[in-house]
Amino acid sequence: MSTLSNQNFGLVIAFLLPGFVALLGVSFFSPAVASWITVPRQDAPAVAGFMYVTLASLAAGVTVSAVRWAIIDHLHHATGIGVLAASVKNLIIGRSKRRGTGGINE
Repeated sequence: MSTLSNQNFGLVIAFLLPGFVALLGVSFFSPAVASWITVPRQDAPAVAGFMYVTLASLAAGVTVSAVRWAIIDHLHHATGIGVLAASVKNLIIGRSKRRGTGGINE
């Protein structure tokens, strides 16, 4: 079983936070979504509600990221802003070389 590490923590945050902000915005217009985010009537924390909001936030975050890619990135390319020539693998290898370590899977 995989644990949450430094390598995938950034990806979770990249989708979870924008997704939760999108859910929070939708909650003003949808009573169903507002009921997911608010505290239950029994004032008891519910694990199921937390997981439901987390999964909905991740799904909304992936959707927000796809819309950003489809609109903003294509708009940038149309106006002449080039593609960043970097990859996550190069960033991780560069970071490990600065620290003097041997590689990614230590």
